[in-house]
Formats: sequence, structure tokens, C-alpha cells
Amino acid sequence: DSLIVGREVIILDATTSPATTAVVPGTSGATAVAPAGAPGSIVYTLPGDGIVYRRQLATGVVDSLWDFSTTGIARDPALQGNRLAAVVGGSVTFGVDPLLGPVQQDAGGPLYVVNLDDSTVTAVSPGDHFARHPVFRPQQQAIVAEAVDTIPPFDPNLYLYLVP
Repeated sequence: DSLIVGREVIILDATTSPATTAVVPGTSGATAVAPAGAPGSIVYTLPGDGIVYRRQLATGVVDSLWDFSTTGIARDPALQGNRLAAVVGGSVTFGVDPLLGPVQQDAGGPLYVVNLDDSTVTAVSPGDHFARHPVFRPQQQAIVAEAVDTIPPFDPNLYLYLVP
């Protein structure tokens, strides 16, 4: 048996009893979500899309934080101060399955860091592995991410990337 479920960003408010949930509009199928630095803001990516979106939860205002569309499909965004990290392109496909609907398969890709002040884009990861799930180290110019070799045996490791 299989259970087909949708994915969207849901806010869980544990300050109420019982806890309540609210779906964040426009996030159906979201492939990743992360805090956006400012309280009450998130960054997220959508399937088959090269844009990293930012949403102010209180107002519902959405903007395109960065558009990687010319490079590939963006996912796994992380934001710290004026720096945005995201996995872009690489081993990712998007299509529509006749039973499941939209499906994005992801085995990682190159890790990019964008300086949002001057629009400088830096490819951080070397070509011998693909990154996944980057996280900025607090108060440091470094990112920790899972990295998978691009050649057999495809062993995953954790990498510490020093970033501009």
C-alpha cells in the first residue's frame, strides 16, 4: 500500500492549547524551507523552479530573494545576514508522475553563496561532490553541508565550507 500526501509549509503554533496549524499560502509542493533571518520570515523553494522566495509571515508579502533560473533548479536555501546559500542544478529532475503528480528527485548539486549586498555569486563546492542541506555556522563565515561523491561509491560525508 502507498499513501500519497501533499507537501506545503505549515506553521505550528505551540503557544496555544491545543496547538494550532496554518498552511502558508503559495507553498504547495515546497522542496525546502528555512528561517529567513528576520523574525517571522521564511525562505523556501518550489519544485522545478530556480527562484528562492522570501515570505513575511505576518503580512503575506512574498518576494524573489534570488533567481538562479539560468543555472538550474534551486533548493535547500539558507540565509545568514546578507548571505544566501542554496544548492542549484546538479543531479535534480522535475517531472509529473501519472500517479503521484509533480515529483522532484534530488541527489544534490553545486553549492552557491550569494552576497545579497553586491550580488556576488560564488560557487563553493568543488566538482567532485554534490552538496545537500547547507546550514550556516552561527557567527562564522562557514557552511556545514552533506556532500555526496559524484563518482562511485557515492559516499556521503559532512563538509565544512569556508565562504566569502
